[in-house]
Amino acid sequence: MESIWRKHLIICLFLGLLAVPIYFLDLKYTTPGRPSGNWITLDFRGVIFRAYLVLLAIHVALSSITVLSFRRLGALPIHFGSMLLSMILFVAAFVISAKLHQRAISNQFRTLMESRRPRINVIELKAWSYFPDEIDPTEIRVSVHVHEAAGSQAM
Repeated sequence: MESIWRKHLIICLFLGLLAVPIYFLDLKYTTPGRPSGNWITLDFRGVIFRAYLVLLAIHVALSSITVLSFRRLGALPIHFGSMLLSMILFVAAFVISAKLHQRAISNQFRTLMESRRPRINVIELKAWSYFPDEIDPTEIRVSVHVHEAAGSQAM
């Protein structure tokens, strides 16, 4: 085994072993604490550890390809450059994924609104009132007029 591959393997193993303390730090800092009275409780356990594993996988792949291609650069400069590039790729993938998810939600909402368009004016609200009074109502009485929409289907 050549010297650069040996150094590359040692650095990759060190970064892999670094996952163990990161796992315990993740458990310590992301475990949900005592209930705070909020009705929404978020569980972030594993977020730091999983992000580190993804970054490590990207880094090992990039650095291995770079060591294979540019043997004369040296292991340390290759790993520093690969770390920077893997962080850039990780953030870019996260941003692109968020934008694609938002676009999918937007398209789904647009499709739903288009499917509702023929039925939008089927029910017309004529009047509404509180019963027995506005201050302490027990019922809301409404008067509606139902139109037959052109092209509506029976449900």
